[in-house]
Amino acid sequence: MSTLNDLFQIEYGNKFDMNKMTRTDRLAGVAFVGRIGGLNGKSGIAGFVEPLAGVKPYSPGLLTVALGGSRLLSTYVQQLPFYTAQNVAVLSPRNEEMSTKERLFYAMCIRANAFRYSAFGREANRTLGTLEVPDDLPDWVSTAQIPTYSGLSRAIAPDVDLNDPHEWPRFVLEDLFTVKKGRAGDEGAARARYRALHWGV
Repeated sequence: MSTLNDLFQIEYGNKFDMNKMTRTDRLAGVAFVGRIGGLNGKSGIAGFVEPLAGVKPYSPGLLTVALGGSRLLSTYVQQLPFYTAQNVAVLSPRNEEMSTKERLFYAMCIRANAFRYSAFGREANRTLGTLEVPDDLPDWVSTAQIPTYSGLSRAIAPDVDLNDPHEWPRFVLEDLFTVKKGRAGDEGAARARYRALHWGV
């Protein structure tokens, strides 16, 4: 086993406060990585902020790790240049040839250690670098397919030109759709049906 210190150079981020920065959109701004986590597809990005003069954003491809809060040890491989909030570590691979698949594997290993810590209790600030990860990666890491959005932007039909929406006439939903009243369900029964259907229990 190796430690994270063996494989990565660990920094403790910019320690910026997003509420003191100027928000903007993705095209004009720099990604701001906070301590948010979960499988929401945001990779810890809380929003986008205007670049700060004299402060170079971190490069894409580095790992970010939430060191505190309720999403402790949420770890992502960032895809955009970024700044960080407080209590976010930035991990740069010592081997610059480390592939994206290998970085994703180590991100998964880091997240798997979240049980060792607790929000507002034992946080990971001091001991992150001592976490142990495998020396030998499983074979499936090199053969894994990383999902992409390739092809999703291509329309199946030509664009349709629409006139000014302000010129559209009013319409009634019932003229376009069949509207039926919903039915309140039993949440427990719905979960039981789901388990029976998917897990056979």
